[in-house]
Amino acid sequence: MDFVDFSNEVQRRPSTLSGVSEIKYPGSHASRASFSAPQNVPKRKASLNVSNHISKRASSLKPKHQMPDSEHGTLLNNPADNADNVDNVDAAATTDTKNNSPTRASVIERREEDVEKGDEKAVNDSAAVQNKDEKDPFFVEFTPGDPDNPKNWKTWYKWHCTMLSSVLILNSTLASSIPSSALQNVMQEFGVSQETATVQITLFLFGYVVGPSFWAPVSEIWGRKPIFIITLFVYTTVTIGCALAPNITCLLICRLITGTAAASPLTNSGGVVTDIWPLDKLGIPLATFACSPFLGPVLGPILGGFEAQYGDVGSSRGWQWTYYTCLIFGFTCLCFVIFFLPETYGPTIIERRAKKLRKETGDMRYYCASEKNRPPIGQLLKTSLTRPLRLQVTEPIVIFSSIYISIVYGVLYMTFEAFPLIFRGVQGFSVGISGLSFISIAIGIGFFLIVVILYDRRYQRVARETKKLPPVEMRLEPTLHVGSFAFAIGLWWLGWTGYKESIPWQAPMAAGIPLGFGIVMIFMSFLNYLASTYVTFSASALAANTITRSIVGAVCPLFVDQMFTGMQIQYACTLLAAIATVLCAVPFWFYYNGAKLRERSKYAFKYPQ
Repeated sequence: MDFVDFSNEVQRRPSTLSGVSEIKYPGSHASRASFSAPQNVPKRKASLNVSNHISKRASSLKPKHQMPDSEHGTLLNNPADNADNVDNVDAAATTDTKNNSPTRASVIERREEDVEKGDEKAVNDSAAVQNKDEKDPFFVEFTPGDPDNPKNWKTWYKWHCTMLSSVLILNSTLASSIPSSALQNVMQEFGVSQETATVQITLFLFGYVVGPSFWAPVSEIWGRKPIFIITLFVYTTVTIGCALAPNITCLLICRLITGTAAASPLTNSGGVVTDIWPLDKLGIPLATFACSPFLGPVLGPILGGFEAQYGDVGSSRGWQWTYYTCLIFGFTCLCFVIFFLPETYGPTIIERRAKKLRKETGDMRYYCASEKNRPPIGQLLKTSLTRPLRLQVTEPIVIFSSIYISIVYGVLYMTFEAFPLIFRGVQGFSVGISGLSFISIAIGIGFFLIVVILYDRRYQRVARETKKLPPVEMRLEPTLHVGSFAFAIGLWWLGWTGYKESIPWQAPMAAGIPLGFGIVMIFMSFLNYLASTYVTFSASALAANTITRSIVGAVCPLFVDQMFTGMQIQYACTLLAAIATVLCAVPFWFYYNGAKLRERSKYAFKYPQ
């Protein structure tokens, strides 16, 4: 669930260059310094030979009517007040929606991105660079209403990109769970134990630990689309090795590689969503997008069950068809990305425009901010690897939220083993029919969409009434009110209706509805809470959470069969349900103590009071 990366909401809203009369500094009602700026951008010399459409775009300096916003979430009715909450922005111009003065949002956003990347030099120089860029006719950036800016794309096209990104997540998570229904086939094929056969799921999830730390920073250099193409190509190619593996060793190695490649959409697909949607309109697209990481694990056992049962056709075996399905789906996603997904990462789009200008005009003075301020790839990787670990051991919000979500994530992957034990072992269903029991979890996810829309409307109403974003802890209300309780109720329900054959099969299957609803609601609430708490460092906070929960999710399937067999189904579920019941207090603790924790944190973003 690493697609909620609000640090990628750095889409460089274009600075308004005309009408500058003075700069107001934080903490002062009077300006320390003022300067006159040209009311119109000077016309380029004919020798620059700039194409007509670029000239028109560059000269359209008057901003359109749009909601001013900033990375710290305040709806800027009085931006001078908001300026007090940004440290060391010594040359940032405030925004006034009445007189269309230059916006300071682009300065704040660039500085936040520089801090997240670890580029301290860029942080110190960003204000000076901004002042220089406002006067520099060779500085390339998005202009107001720029059609190349993903934030300005038509709504239907934004939804096109959102749904396509969701399909990429679905492809990755489907591959994580689809072998779970064919474990018996793999055991017979290679003559291995159930624990060894289960390692194919474990190693795939360990790829989720390794992949995000590398693919996220690399996408900031090459863009989203090239990384998608590379990783999907590797994924589909190595999946052939999984299907044709001559022994268990080859299968496990290929699963680790495919898991690492499949981790790319987990981080970069979320980046696509925040690339194209502004923060004030992100709620519904993000909720829709958030369903895909859970639909994959639900659909996997359904497809895998029937393939394992009926897939022995000719020389092909049932377990091989689970990987042929991944191959077909992965190749389809690769084609969709190549032909239908545009580049959405703003700095990459601007870099390409600057390169095009240099090539068309022969003038090498054209440049953009990312070309000057981006740190080396080694520094990016170092930051992406070390900062999540620092947050994981020093930030109480990250520590306890990671523990809570990791337990939920572990239970999710335990159900891949528990449901077959109940519906095959107790109820006597076939492999294919038992996989259909996961449909109840999908129904719960559908209810989640309805509820989250209601909470999003409440959130938007509070924002309109207060003229600023509500407290961060409001992100936890869905889990606080229903999510955590539904999760615990689902486990109690499953355990004490699934252990007897005399109990109708509909009873334990229906338990999947509150279980699926609660799992998705907890994830959505806490990942949004982390992203809103660590605006500047949200990528690192979410990466820390991803690493922790992926490790737990990878380990749990290794012992769940012994646990449910040794303790019996009802008592094993009782243990999990008791833990979930105790953990219902966690959202309340965050809700009432979150503000104090954020105040003491040196990484949490300081919101205006």
